Amino acid sequence: MCYSFYDTLVSKSKERAKRAWNLTVGMLYKSQEGHPWKTREIEEGVCYAGISFYRVGGESSEVRAALAHVFRGKDHVILQSDPLKDIEEDNSGQPHLSEEGAETVVSQILEHYRQRKGMYPRRFVLHKSSEFWDRERDGCQAAATEIESLDLVTIRNRPDVRLYPDSNFPAVRGTVLSVPEDDIHYLYTTGFVPEQMTYEGSNVPRPIEVVPDPEQCPTPADQLCREILFFTKLDWNTSEYSVRMPATLGVANSVGKVLSEPATESMDDVRPEYYYYM
Repeated sequence: MCYSFYDTLVSKSKERAKRAWNLTVGMLYKSQEGHPWKTREIEEGVCYAGISFYRVGGESSEVRAALAHVFRGKDHVILQSDPLKDIEEDNSGQPHLSEEGAETVVSQILEHYRQRKGMYPRRFVLHKSSEFWDRERDGCQAAATEIESLDLVTIRNRPDVRLYPDSNFPAVRGTVLSVPEDDIHYLYTTGFVPEQMTYEGSNVPRPIEVVPDPEQCPTPADQLCREILFFTKLDWNTSEYSVRMPATLGVANSVGKVLSEPATESMDDVRPEYYYYM
């Protein structure tokens, strides 16, 4: 949980306007189960999801996935996977699913969508913070046989990349630097905002790295980046204009931290509403 009610009221590190905004969002969304804001950018029939891994109880060997997915006209939905087996870590410590685990996770997301909307989405986009191994890709494909278009997208933090414009301002939010031969795209989700004529950060903004899966991502990279950009404005647990990571991953990661607490070990039926974790 990012902020407690007490912190919101008494924090001296936040401007009064931000404290008031946090309270307003909390009263509307968390208390009344409303929607603070929506976007018209999400197309009907498209489901976006992000996956984050956590250990139950913080240190146990049982690994589960926190899944955050968003589709038009609905709240952010939080799902918890069953315990995942045969998890392997890459050289950077990032966990990877088995083929069976990937198929199970994607099937869970798509089935929840079908129950809510009455049909499967025509397009499914899955965000992950590590590359998709062959077995993960195979599992995703096996679960998505009813889907017309499947996009697997890796989104990473890349602190070693910077752009320095020839001006008095940092890179404009939404700027993309593409490396076509590698199909890697550096997207500025924070930066100078022309509508506000300012950059709210104190450091040089850093882009995130967007990498479409080379074998399973038919959607053009520029469209993927536009979608990721508007998802950085859909985290309802902040008063910021936008955040660095898209809600698909940011929300999943935040909820995973909550679910990893020892007190949640016995929680088998996780509430699907995002406000429950705020």
